Amino acid sequence: MAEHAGADEIGAREIGPSEIGAGEIGPGETGDLLELSVSEASSLIRTGELTASEYADALIRQCERRSHCNAFIGFDPHAVRLAAHHADRARANGQRLGPLHGIPIAVKDNINTAALPTTGGTAALSANRPESDAVVVRRLAEAGALLLGKTNLHELGRGWTSLNATFGPVRNPRREDRIAGGSSGGSACAVAARMTPAALGTDTEGSIRIPAALCGVAGLRPSTGRYPMEGVIPIAASLDTVGPFARCVADIALLDSVLANVAPAPARLDLRGVRIGVPRTYYLDGLDSEVEQIFERALACLADRGADLVFADLTGLDTLVAGVAAALIRYEFARLLPEYLAVHAPGMSMRDLAAGAGPNVSPAFAPPPPEAGERHRAAREAQRRVRALFQSYQREYALDVIVHPVVPMPAPPIGAGPVWPPPGVTIAGREVPEEVAFGRNVSPASVAGLPGLVLPAGATPEGLPVGVEFNAASGHDEYLIAAGFAAESALRPAL
Repeated sequence: MAEHAGADEIGAREIGPSEIGAGEIGPGETGDLLELSVSEASSLIRTGELTASEYADALIRQCERRSHCNAFIGFDPHAVRLAAHHADRARANGQRLGPLHGIPIAVKDNINTAALPTTGGTAALSANRPESDAVVVRRLAEAGALLLGKTNLHELGRGWTSLNATFGPVRNPRREDRIAGGSSGGSACAVAARMTPAALGTDTEGSIRIPAALCGVAGLRPSTGRYPMEGVIPIAASLDTVGPFARCVADIALLDSVLANVAPAPARLDLRGVRIGVPRTYYLDGLDSEVEQIFERALACLADRGADLVFADLTGLDTLVAGVAAALIRYEFARLLPEYLAVHAPGMSMRDLAAGAGPNVSPAFAPPPPEAGERHRAAREAQRRVRALFQSYQREYALDVIVHPVVPMPAPPIGAGPVWPPPGVTIAGREVPEEVAFGRNVSPASVAGLPGLVLPAGATPEGLPVGVEFNAASGHDEYLIAAGFAAESALRPAL
């Protein structure tokens, strides 16, 4: 958010992983400031009961205290304090204050910022400094937000673990020997660890929803196309979107209103009359037993609050959606990333990126096969059929939203190295391919362009969070968020 950077040049610094020292998340010496929501902190700053400088200083100290989680790639405390000082002066001078005035927000490091480099989590772009902010960053700045830092991610957003060979793995703040999920792992980690009240991520095939679920925070993948994508490192235009992380639905609603340039979604106070579809097959296949138990308890909580649960399968979804996202990504990534480099990182080529790419991302730079174009056309047609399937499903059963687990297991261990260990993930004693373990339940909404709101639903006996995802029809983001207020009240665990 360049306009808040001040006159001093801002230089990014890498926060590398340090020795693991898992501990309870708590406000510590900063008291209750770390527990403030965006809405609460903004209200206090606007009335003068809290200064932006006091709030920023509390968050900076927490970032430094939890630096071993490795949530950030770019972080400049001096610049944050300077921006907060300017925010306090603006209030003292009677200037018009936006809804996010003085609130430091973290931004995933594949979203352009002029004040800090945009690395994409890859070695070749480590010094890449775009000339201007992405449109979504500019909207946050216009609302008064401050740039807290740039968050770590799975390299170029091309994975679900945030095990980054260049900048180190993002550690789950609930259990630091576990992954945070990806690709927006640093953003989810920073929110969960109280380093920031909110953050931006991106979601192509689950990259907001997976880390939100594994770290125990709220996350929104909006309908595809709801937010502008100019200035964001692309993967697949037919799937990509920016989205917010926060610790409550009220903050998701506020951030959505700023990013979409609309009025905030109104809160729905109860779930009476809300028809929630529960597809028993596909989404519930192969669940870890602890995840299954938490999901069943979540359903009971929703029903207790008056929701009408409709158990009906999405017949044919598994066949229709199989391989669609992968085909779209493979074709579009090879065409869109060079276009981004030409505009925002001139002189940098795909060959340069491939040469410095980590071992779990370098296969993405393999030339598409000759039949990639034909496969892409087939995938686009399949995408239309998946959209039609969800539309007919919701019409047939008069559904308002759909609910399902985000991933079938709690956060897996990080492992010994930066590359996810083959052949995959162990769930209920079975080895499951990574794309199935992480991608299966999140891919349908991405392909169909549906909004997805993730809320914490509980935790395993080991304290690992489990999240559930609610989907509404494409373009019905306000309804989804409004219903999310009541669902949050029904589900909210003490994490």
